[in-house]
This record gives sequence, structure tokens and C-alpha cells, in this order.
Amino acid sequence: MSDEVMMPDGVPFEFWDDETEYAKTYHVAREHPAASDENPGTDEKPFLTISQAARILEPGEKVVIHQGVYREEVHPASGGDGSDSMIAYEAAPGEDVVIKGSRVWEGPFEESYLQKGRHGHGTGLMVGDLPPEFFHGFNPFLASNMRGKFLTMAEDWVKPRTDVIMGRQTMMFVDGEPLRQYANYHRLLGDVSGFWVERSGLRVHFKLPGGVDPAAHTIEVTTQQQVFVPKERRLGYIRVSRLQMEHSGDPISPPQRALLSTNYGNHWIIEDCRIRHAHALGMDIGTGFGPGRPERRPDDGGHIVRRNHVSRCGQCGLAGERGVNGSLVEDNVFENIGDLDIEWEEESGCLKLHECDRGLIRRNIFRHTRFACGVWLDFLCTNNRVTNNVFADLRTMLGATYFEGSRQKNWVDNNLYWKIENGDHREVQPPWVEHGGLAVDCDSGEGMVVAHNLIVGGHGRYGISLHLQQHERGFGGTSDICRNHTVENNVLTDCRKLVYFGRMDENLSDNNVFPAEMPDKPFTVRFPEPDTEMDLERWRDEFGQDKKSVQLDIEAEFDPDTCVLKLKAAEEPQQPTGIDGFDADDNTGMGILSRDEWKKAAEGGVEITLPRRLGTASPSREMS
Repeated sequence: MSDEVMMPDGVPFEFWDDETEYAKTYHVAREHPAASDENPGTDEKPFLTISQAARILEPGEKVVIHQGVYREEVHPASGGDGSDSMIAYEAAPGEDVVIKGSRVWEGPFEESYLQKGRHGHGTGLMVGDLPPEFFHGFNPFLASNMRGKFLTMAEDWVKPRTDVIMGRQTMMFVDGEPLRQYANYHRLLGDVSGFWVERSGLRVHFKLPGGVDPAAHTIEVTTQQQVFVPKERRLGYIRVSRLQMEHSGDPISPPQRALLSTNYGNHWIIEDCRIRHAHALGMDIGTGFGPGRPERRPDDGGHIVRRNHVSRCGQCGLAGERGVNGSLVEDNVFENIGDLDIEWEEESGCLKLHECDRGLIRRNIFRHTRFACGVWLDFLCTNNRVTNNVFADLRTMLGATYFEGSRQKNWVDNNLYWKIENGDHREVQPPWVEHGGLAVDCDSGEGMVVAHNLIVGGHGRYGISLHLQQHERGFGGTSDICRNHTVENNVLTDCRKLVYFGRMDENLSDNNVFPAEMPDKPFTVRFPEPDTEMDLERWRDEFGQDKKSVQLDIEAEFDPDTCVLKLKAAEEPQQPTGIDGFDADDNTGMGILSRDEWKKAAEGGVEITLPRRLGTASPSREMS
């Protein structure tokens, strides 16, 4: 098929890539016996640190980094001049390069005085003083997570999160696995493992799993806020390839200060990297919001983030607050995001972009995540396409794909949503968590097209919800929203509820496949109040929706780790495949299956490995 990808405005996405013929290559090899930053940086006489290369690289030059663990904060001093004059940082082929924002802490340790005498409720509690030379201008063990807004939140929301709110923006690792941080030392006097930091930010009390001797294990502590970030803002055309980065003490966003940060830069390529164990954000590509942010410029954005593995980030895997227009996010794996459990507060997702225009998010895998969305596109996002992705085993109080306050066209098409669950676990829920665990969730938007998605199971309330939770807030200078939405050619099965519209007029749902055995009152309309729940007959007869949609017995199995989908159907759906139809030579069927695959599913079953390219499948109805 053609590489052309159509966007909601009918104009193909504008791709670009690194076209630089690199005139000079430097080498860094900390394990080389002759490595020194006094060297010229050749293969025979390499630099010792990546930072030395970062200080001298010019447009049209690159550095090849060889095997080793590099404990340093890399600050690129220069950016490139264009796609044919980039600066590149890349690992040598076949060699493992790890950049860490942590140091190995070897003690000395002794038994903590907190467990002696009347406090002696546990064993194995140790204490040690962090060496002051670990820190240079910033100590994450001293920096608090707490911000003023937490103090105004209701107690029933805040109390279960005391360890996050009152804790420090740091991490501690034992043999590569993180220890839990506690805000009060009393928590460590029971049968638990974890650590607590004294007010000084240098003395740490900790207990390892099983109360074992710390001398027999490798203990690492975060000593840097970030791992890879330019000091100067707005550097462009930098490529980062095949590097592993981990262990940052970055703050809860905002502000954006991720483990790997473009620092408001433009046209970066981040590819084939492994990003993990960020305290809050794995990567950021935006220009931020709030006081002190620079004005947006026409050349902002244009980033390429591809084939990365992003995991164990407390708040977001990839964040882009403004300034991310025209960015491409493809073929990445995001998993185990949201460990801080602050989705109730704000800005948590595997991928979270703000005010994005013409973004293409395709062929990514979002899985095994708790307390974070899969994709969250927030506030005045325009002309974006979320296509051919896998969302599996997510627990979120919002949605696997969540659009918030966006008044222009956006497409969500050809995705698999598997077992999306409600991730909110409070007895008293805030007012905006009326639904929770949705597959596709659009709050206070317009012009959303939800098409050709396969949505299976889960305990969230609805498969597709296009609603008005924030209708009094207003977006883009108006509160007249939740209209011109289209829901077509989706397959929904084994869901508690099916479709929710904030209002009925000017929205359309049709040509979908629903389960043969329908849940009770699976359709809802919010306005005019009160909510009206109804069955398929009333949904069709009174409101004119889904008149061409069909019901079908479907059996589906999916393994989130192998991404193998197995599907059987009682028969092949025969209704037209689009509200306006497709060309006769288009092999697109319902959901993510082609017509040929539906035929196999009806004949005994079909097996597909996802994600994949799905031909020319795209929404067929243009909405004004």
C-alpha cells in the first residue's frame, strides 16, 4: 500500500526523516582502556563521557556510544540545522548503552534507631547517610512532590495518597527493582519493605524485601532530576537512537522536566530507545504551559517518536504540553505507566499531548497500565488521528483513548480495545469520574469520528462515550459543544454498556456490530437531563440511531504480551461498510477485520497479530 496517511482534513500527513550525510563521527567508550575526555574522540582514542561529545557536536556530526553504564546528565549544547544537517546520539550497533540518573549507594549502613526500644515492631530496618557529593545543585531526596493545589482537595481523595503527596521526588532501587517510598517512618515498623527520607534529604531509613542484609545487594538512588536534556531551550533536529535511559528524580508535571526532554525543542527523532523508571515523566516533547513558557513558533513540534519501549514511569510515558504539532508517534510499546497513582489529580497517561494539531499516533501498544490513560489528547486538539493501536489491560478512571475539550475534527479508527477497566478505587469519587474505564472517551468536544474499532469486554461503563462532563467549563471560546460526532463500523462485544451521547442532535451512530445478547439499556443520552437510558429499539425508533447496525455472536481471545488476536463469529456481517460506503475494491470490513478475515472468522476462526497496517481503512463520513 501507499505510505500516504490521510488526516481528518483530507490532507495527507507530512512525513520527514533524517537525511543527513554525517561528515564526522565521534566515539565514546567508557570501558575502553584508553578512554579519556582529553582524547580526540576517535575509535582508537574515544571520549570517556557522553557529556564531552555533547559539548562539541556540531550540525552534520554524530557520536557513537559504546557498551557501558554511563551515570551522567547529558546536556546537548547544539542542535541541527535541518533534516539534512542533524546532530545524532546513537548506541553502537549490537552494544548495550545505559545512561542512568542514579548512583550506587554502598553505605555504610547500620540498624535504624527507629526500631529500637518501644518502636521495635519490625526487623531489618536500616539507616544510612547519602554522600553529599552525590548531588550537584539538585537533590531529589530533598525536593517534595507536594504542590499547593493538593491542600485544597477533599480529604477522602487525598488521604490514600499521602505517601505521594508528602513524599520526595526520588526513587531507590534494590537489584534494579524500585522500593516503595513512605511519607511516615511508622509505616516501616511493620511487615513491609520500603524507605523513608528524613527532612534533611540525606538520611534515609529503609527495609529491603525480607529484611535482608543490604551489603548483599546493589542499591541505587536517583541523584539527578533528568538524564538527557539540553540546557538551552528550543534546540532542533537532534536524533537519539538505541539508548537505554533510566532513573530520574523528575517532578510531577507540570512543569515538564522528563527523564529524556527536548526542553521545548523541535524536530527531534527519538527511536529504538528504552526509557524506564522515571519518577514521573519518561519523555517530553512540548513547550509546556504555565508561567515562564516561551511563545509558540511555527517550527515547534514535528517530532518523531518511534520503536521505543517505555515502561515504569510514574505519571506519563510521553508528555507534550503544547508545541507538538505535526508529531508522529508510531510503533512504540508503552506499559506499566502510572505507578504514582495520580490520575485523580491530572495529566497521567502513557501518552499525553496538549493542544496538538495534525498529530499521527499509530501502531503503538499500550498495555498493563494502572491509573493512567492510554492516549490523552487535551484541550483544542485538532486534526489528529489515533489509528492501528492496541490498548489492552488498562485500568483508568477516564478512557483508554481520551479527548478533552477539542472542538475540531479528530479520528479514532482501526484500534483494538481489550478489557479496559475502571481504575478508580476510592469509595467517594470526584464528580468527573461518572463513567471510568471507557475504551473511547471524548469529553466536551466536536467532530470526533470513532470508526473501525474492535472493543471487547472490560468493566468500564461504556465502550464509546462522547459526553459533556465539563459542559459549563467552556473550550475555545464556546460551551456549545458535543456535536458532529460520528460512530461507525465499530464492533462492540462483551461490554457493560455500548454508546453514550452527551446530546442526541447533530450526532450519528450507525453501521456498527453489537453483541447478539445485548446488555441492559446499553445506550444513553445525557441532555436534556436527566440521563435517558434505553434499549436498541428505542435508540433506533425514537432517535434514529444505528438503523443499519447488526447484532452478532462473537468469541474473541487476545494475549496482550504476544498481541495475537483470535476471533470467531456466528456469521459474516453483510451490511454496508460505511455510512457513505467504500469503493468496491476496498477490502475493509467491520472493526479491524477485513472482509476476507470476517469470512474466515465465520468459517471457523481467524488469528491475527496486531498492530498492523490495515490498508486504506479510514472513516468515510466527513463532518462539518
